Amino acid sequence: MKRTANIATFPPRRVQLLKMLESIKGQFDEVRVYFNNVSDRPKWIPEWVDVYCGEDNNGDLTDNGKFYFLEEGLKDEYYFTLDDDIYYPPTYAEDMVKAIERTGAIVTHHGRILKALNVSYYRGPHKVFACLRANKIETRIDVSGTGVCAFNVNDFNPFNLWSDERQKMSDMIFSEEAARQGKRIVVLKHDKDYFKYLWPDESTTIHQQSFRSCPIQTHIANQIYLFKYGTN
Repeated sequence: MKRTANIATFPPRRVQLLKMLESIKGQFDEVRVYFNNVSDRPKWIPEWVDVYCGEDNNGDLTDNGKFYFLEEGLKDEYYFTLDDDIYYPPTYAEDMVKAIERTGAIVTHHGRILKALNVSYYRGPHKVFACLRANKIETRIDVSGTGVCAFNVNDFNPFNLWSDERQKMSDMIFSEEAARQGKRIVVLKHDKDYFKYLWPDESTTIHQQSFRSCPIQTHIANQIYLFKYGTN
């Protein structure tokens, strides 16, 4: 099946995006970038990358742009969602496809197991699995990090997410839809150096913008919890 890399970015991430693209070159059948806040394809992006310009399409989708390439009826594709500030290992695409085929699930290297209702999504007691730290166990989780995520569109195709008005929380809306449809999310084992962080300006990161106040993320986490565990 076709393997595609799907990325959302914006102008301040030029340096990081180029390094990230370097890390995945040759691993995918198609690499797609939704470039927010530009009307013309940047000349510095490699020719082998398909670029969709935000100002010519649907404006600033923020990180929801990574879902822009999902379409109703899409078939026979391993759809990878990637972040522009991560340097991926040379075996990444192959490793993830093997994991999808083995587990039959949405697979990721980052996420959370939700532990309680009505607690801060970022600062509450949930169990966190981080892609930049070693993970020694493979297990089902409730919220998937979408920067290191892949799935088979024949099994799961959340094609409406790109237009969701809730922005800068793609992990949450993706996982909410997975929970709504009863889909499993599995976090995979990895060593601490499997991924490398590309260190963008901290003020441009969603985590930095949302860590102290995350009422919408907390509300969505509650919804996911209720879908999966009920009120007990």
